[in-house]
Amino acid sequence: MSADASPIRRIGILLPCATASFLLFYFAKPTLMLTAGTVLFVGLLLISFRWPETGTLVVLFSIYSNISVLAMRSASAIEDSAGSADRNPRIIVVLVMLSLFLAIPLLYQMFVRKEPLIFDRGFALMLAFLTAGLASSLFTHDQGTLVNEIGDFLVEGVVLYFLLTNVIWDFSVLRRAIWALVLAGSLMAGFSIYQKLTHTETNNYGGFAQVDFAVPVGPEEQETMDRMRASGKVTAGGQAVGQVRLAGPIGGANEYGLILLVLLPLAAVQFRTESSRRWRALALVAAGLILTALVLTYSRGCMLAGIAVFGMMVWMRLLKPRHVLVSALGVGLLIGVLAPTIVTRMMTLGRLNSLFSNKISGDQAPDSSVVHRYVLDLAAWHVFLDHPIFGVGPGQFAKHYSSDYVNRIGLIEQRKNYLAHNTYLEKLAETGLLGSLFFLSILVAIMYGLWEQRKRLAQSRPELSLTATGFFLSLVVFAISSAFAHLAYQRYFWLLLALSSAATRILHNYSQTPAIDEPSFH
Repeated sequence: MSADASPIRRIGILLPCATASFLLFYFAKPTLMLTAGTVLFVGLLLISFRWPETGTLVVLFSIYSNISVLAMRSASAIEDSAGSADRNPRIIVVLVMLSLFLAIPLLYQMFVRKEPLIFDRGFALMLAFLTAGLASSLFTHDQGTLVNEIGDFLVEGVVLYFLLTNVIWDFSVLRRAIWALVLAGSLMAGFSIYQKLTHTETNNYGGFAQVDFAVPVGPEEQETMDRMRASGKVTAGGQAVGQVRLAGPIGGANEYGLILLVLLPLAAVQFRTESSRRWRALALVAAGLILTALVLTYSRGCMLAGIAVFGMMVWMRLLKPRHVLVSALGVGLLIGVLAPTIVTRMMTLGRLNSLFSNKISGDQAPDSSVVHRYVLDLAAWHVFLDHPIFGVGPGQFAKHYSSDYVNRIGLIEQRKNYLAHNTYLEKLAETGLLGSLFFLSILVAIMYGLWEQRKRLAQSRPELSLTATGFFLSLVVFAISSAFAHLAYQRYFWLLLALSSAATRILHNYSQTPAIDEPSFH
């Protein structure tokens, strides 16, 4: 009784304030969405005072599904972009508000559980990476871009990582956190699949089901493109003509595919470790939805990473060979029915060797998007060679060096500024060798910790070992994909790193104190 007295008293103080705020919002702009959102926000906030971990789960679900960002955008803005902070400054506001939501479990951890704040190795390395970025900034003149980049990293990276590692305090919270991410992925995938099956590509369902076109078309060509899309035709370069690529609540098909792919190992963990058939069935359905939406993004990079990770899931015994066989048969059937052109699209990867033989014309040439990515990555490498120690500063490559260095190469002409399509090369170009080493050390240190826990628990507690395996493989997805993708949506990366670090600490504590707080898999 006494343990709940303080939260109840706080709710008694909060309720009048929340009611007053609701009335203020309602009379200021009495829309249905705003009213419903305010009621939901207040309700979840009140629940968090009773069950503090609710705040953690709400934040994880909100960030991963992008629902809070979409709620703050108009329909026209969603059509533009729902993604990175540089195109949508309100994302920073959203993340700050969600960070405040995490204050409840953080205070509970400090004053009720009386646990000290956690400053782990990953956090220390992130501060070192920040310091390297600040050192690189001494050589740039674009202070506006620099401030935005540093601010984004502080909010989407440092603060988010610190809060999450401190509010996930035991195995039960960790497992619910995994479910929050898996269910967020299922929600996103469900909207996308429904949109595909009903052929309602013109309806983005409030931003949850945005689309990309492999070949952009104008309004006057749309009718023709619809007919060609239905026939499954492709261009000589392997692009599906007028093909709709699912982009979910993110707005970019490749990025959407990546944040779906990293969830598959976590869904597999829930499928393997839940003792209830109902929960295992839910995990299986979620994995099926996520995998289906992933295929419909038509992302070649994600497909390659997915094949590698499925192989590793078998090798590391997260999945059995029959599970992968059934998945492969399901994907094959899915491709045959809904996405036959993806086979032709994947076959274009065989033309990559022409990039290195200086033959980028003719029928065997890669498609334009591959050539563009190659040239951008080559430009980033040349920028690094010219600025090897500190780089050119955070955020500077795309805005001030990309077009110039691409046009120097001479393979294509670039008139707009683009990010490099390789996270490692972009970090080398912007933060130099020093910053890149710190960036890589964050990923390597956390992955190494998970690997150690996996080995340590493999014999004595296989369920815990599988949890470490799932997070390890999710980071493997990011590590592989980073070789052909930029880090435009960095909050997903740091969120996963924070959960992985928390998992390492929690699993280590269980292995050291086997008699205390044994985790339950019910």
